[in-house]
Amino acid sequence: MKKTIFILPFSIFIFFSIVINADIIQDRVQKIIDEQISQTDSREQQLSEIFFQEWLGNHWQNYQKAVLFYDENGNLIEERHYYWDSNNWFLNYTVHLYYDDNDNVIEALVQFWEAGGWHDLYLYLITYDENNNVIEQLVQNKIGNDWVNSMLYSFIYDANDLMLEQLVRSWGIDWQNDEKYTYSYDESENMIHELLEEWSGSEWLESYQNINTYNENNLMIESLGQYFYMDSWLNDVFITFTYDDNENMLTRLAQYWFLEEWFNNELNTFDHDFEGNVLEDILQIWTDDWENEHRTEFVYENVRIEDNEIYAENISLSNFPNPFTSQTTFHYFTAEVGEDAEISIYNLKGQKVKQFSIADRVRLLTDGRFSIEWNGTDEDNKPVDSGIYFYRLKTGNTFSQTRKMVLMR
Repeated sequence: MKKTIFILPFSIFIFFSIVINADIIQDRVQKIIDEQISQTDSREQQLSEIFFQEWLGNHWQNYQKAVLFYDENGNLIEERHYYWDSNNWFLNYTVHLYYDDNDNVIEALVQFWEAGGWHDLYLYLITYDENNNVIEQLVQNKIGNDWVNSMLYSFIYDANDLMLEQLVRSWGIDWQNDEKYTYSYDESENMIHELLEEWSGSEWLESYQNINTYNENNLMIESLGQYFYMDSWLNDVFITFTYDDNENMLTRLAQYWFLEEWFNNELNTFDHDFEGNVLEDILQIWTDDWENEHRTEFVYENVRIEDNEIYAENISLSNFPNPFTSQTTFHYFTAEVGEDAEISIYNLKGQKVKQFSIADRVRLLTDGRFSIEWNGTDEDNKPVDSGIYFYRLKTGNTFSQTRKMVLMR
C-alpha cells in the first residue's frame, strides 16, 4: 500500500514554547500527521518520548517533552506534551489520532490542558482516494461549543501517485484561495522543484520556489530557496545535507544570501543508533562561531545497549528520584550478587559514561536489597549533560532489564 506524505514547503525545524502558540502547535500536528501518512514499514523500535532542550550557556535545560502512545497495530494514537518549570513536568497539550480500516489517519483532535481538564482546540479531518493518497484535509477551530472551519487543503496526483498540486484555502464567509503549490519530479520520482503562488484576489502570482538536487542514491543534498521580486528570482536560502554510509542524515546546513554572498545561519547535527533511528538533533546558530541553541532527544521503546543482552527475571532494578537534578540512587534486588556484578550507565548513543563495581561500592540493605548512588558524573568525575540515560545491572552473563532515567540540571 502506497501512502503519500503531505508536502510542507519552505518549513524550518519546529521548536516549542511553554505557552499555547497556535502556529507552533499546528505545525507540530501537521508533522505528526505527515509522519503517520508516510509510515509504510513497521519499526522494531517505536518512538516513545521526545525531549526538547535549550542551551543556557554551559548546559542543556529541558523545557518540553512529548510522550507517545500506540495501539496494537503500531499506530500512534496520542502524542502528549508537557512543559518543564525547573521542578516538575506539567501538562500542556495533546494530539489524539484516529484511523480507518486501512490504518490511514483520518482524524486528529488537539486539546489543551487548563484548570484540571482537557479542552478542545483544533480538529483535523482527512480524506483519501482509492490509492490511499490524501486528497483533502479540513482544519477546524473550537469556538464556544461549535467547530468552525479554518483551513482547507486539497491535493492532486498523477498516475504514479506523485503529488502535483496543493491548494490552500481559508474560511471567511466562504472558502477563499490563499496559496497554491505545484511540484515536479525527475525520472527517479525525486521532487526537484516546488513552486509557491499566492492569490492576489484575481490571479495567481509567483512568490517562492525551491530547487532540489539529489545524489546517485536519491538523497537530497542541496535545496535552493528563491523569492520572486520585480520579475526576477532572487536567492534567499541555501540548504545542504550530508549523510553517513548508511544514508542517515548527519548535518543540515542553512545559509542565507546577502550582498552577493552566502552566510552561515543554522546547523543541525544528527546522531543515530545502529538501526538508523535519530537519537539527537542539535541546532546551532552562527554568530562568529557555531553556538548551541536547541537540542532534541528521541527515546525509543526496547532500546538495546548490546545486541546480545539477556534479561533476568529474578532481578528488580529501579532508581529514585527520577527525573533528578544532581543525584539519584539505584535500588535493586537479586538472589545472588557475584564479585563481577556491576551497574553501567549509558547515554542515548549507547556510550558508557559510568560504571560501578558492586562488590566495591555496594551498600547492603536488608532481604537481598542493595543500593548505590550516582552523582551525575562520568568516569573522570566530570558532570555529564542534562538528558536521558540508561542504566543496566550485570550479574555474570545475565543482565537485568535496561532502565531509563532523566537528568535535569
